[in-house]
Amino acid sequence: MRFATIGTSTITTEFARAAHAIDGVELSVAFSRDAGRAGEFAREIGAARGGSDLDAILSATGEDAVDAVYVASPNAAHADQVRRCLDAGKHVLCEKPLTLTEAETAGLFAQAEEKGLVLLEGMRSAFDPGVARVRELLPELGTVRRVSFAYCQRSSRYDLVLAGEQVNIFDPALGGGALLDLGVYCVHPLVDLFGEPQTVTRAEVTLSTGAD
Repeated sequence: MRFATIGTSTITTEFARAAHAIDGVELSVAFSRDAGRAGEFAREIGAARGGSDLDAILSATGEDAVDAVYVASPNAAHADQVRRCLDAGKHVLCEKPLTLTEAETAGLFAQAEEKGLVLLEGMRSAFDPGVARVRELLPELGTVRRVSFAYCQRSSRYDLVLAGEQVNIFDPALGGGALLDLGVYCVHPLVDLFGEPQTVTRAEVTLSTGAD
């Protein structure tokens, strides 16, 4: 399977490392809006080439054709990029969150189903054996009255925020913030294991960027 990658952050580097370890998976092209960065990143991750024209990458035929696309761009770009990939007949693995709204997500899954394509959100923890084991054990606990999940990590880019810089993952315009990043690892298993909430109460700390 020949993959194109979208996004030049650390998570794409990790994806590339895993892809190289799997027989039958090939990194054909690394996309970036900047042609120079695309070529540089392609060399970094061991992709055959870089490209800065997404439509050209998706429509390529012959030796340059790709079968699937890994999307790890800023959150706000996911919906449009995934739609374009599906329109081009490509399978898609997209990092979480797939989109910023339920309606957009439902629309993309409907599009993938209509075209007979695989669309996956990169929510790996949902498939961890540990989560499956928790699900198996829940009936033995009786009535569950309280669950507390926490995930705390200091971002490597937080110093940039403190210095007054606008960073993608802390930029609301790009879908940044805690709830759409590490917070997903708490919210997703809560809904997965216990169902959708009847009510939600929230408290947040708002950064200078406007993100939670």
